[in-house]
Amino acid sequence: MLISDFDGNNITSNVTSTKIIDGNNTESSYTTVMDVYGNLIRSDPENRIIPEIQPELPNLLKYPEKGMQEGQSWTVIFNRTINYNSSLTDELEGTKKYTSIGIKTVSTKAGKFKCVGIRSEVNFTANTKKEYENSTINLTTIGKISGEDWVDLEDGFLVKSEYNVDKILITDLSEVYKGIGIENYYLETPMKSHISSELENIRKE
Repeated sequence: MLISDFDGNNITSNVTSTKIIDGNNTESSYTTVMDVYGNLIRSDPENRIIPEIQPELPNLLKYPEKGMQEGQSWTVIFNRTINYNSSLTDELEGTKKYTSIGIKTVSTKAGKFKCVGIRSEVNFTANTKKEYENSTINLTTIGKISGEDWVDLEDGFLVKSEYNVDKILITDLSEVYKGIGIENYYLETPMKSHISSELENIRKE
């Protein structure tokens, strides 16, 4: 992760993400622009960015605008519909509980930073509707995300984070298979992952 710009209000992060599945590495890159309160302003690529349930996206914490103290907790409730195009829609609802866990110095490749720690616990349900060859595929994801972020105390950018993701993906293929006489057809796929992020560099003009 590289912090490429910070103007005092908005933080631009360039992120390279590596997934390791069965020994195979898959790499992807994206850029996010957010304000100092954790609101996503812009992302590239723009498709299917869901900050509430994607802990691999840096800096997307929601902070109390009046400040916080160690041990303080606050909860964010989310409920929204995202229409990407005529054939893909996400309906998302859940809660995020944040707790301030103190201040410490965190070391990464980019240096040493005085950071505040934020523990996050997320419970969510996401319903995705996808039109495919004159049929509708419904996917329901039920999940829990828990972890910690360490955020630079002075400038508000993410320095390091660790998250565990535990979710079940339920795929409803009933409409696809009804043509061959199968009334109900579901697939359940449990998915567990560990996601870590670390600041590697800060670009200085």
